[in-house]
Amino acid sequence: MPYLCLMPNPFFAKAARYCASRERCRSEVLKKLRDWGDPNPEKTLSQLQNDDYQNEQRFASAFVHDKFYLESWGPHKIKAALHSKQVDSSLIAAALKRIRPQDHDQCLKRLSQKKFLTLKTEQQKDPLPYLARFLQQRGFETALLFQQWNDWRNELNNEESQ
Repeated sequence: MPYLCLMPNPFFAKAARYCASRERCRSEVLKKLRDWGDPNPEKTLSQLQNDDYQNEQRFASAFVHDKFYLESWGPHKIKAALHSKQVDSSLIAAALKRIRPQDHDQCLKRLSQKKFLTLKTEQQKDPLPYLARFLQQRGFETALLFQQWNDWRNELNNEESQ
């Protein structure tokens, strides 16, 4: 019987370090393995997933948390970014559910107020188109902006009448 020597996969160790530095999606890891010249990147990725170096659900949750709470991205922009990284739609939906509605509303309000202060005087007379465009680029729903705008205007009217 010939001696069978199982050589450890040199790409596995390198990819494990790559995945350990931060959360990575499946497509990022596969691309990196191919760039490194791994002859069997799917097998190496499978090993990484079995050893829990790469986990798509954990990646989606971390991505949503960081983009929403640290960079103030809206759900639509986050969803588009995750789709571009080829993350499964069910994982995206589950990760987006972790955003609390009160945090969503608070972020929308904070961004609206911050943007309003940067508008020129003539733009502040009718700021809704400017705010809507800005918040759409950030990935927020326009309907929520209009609802918030009406609430904000009602608050101002109530303060003025008192």
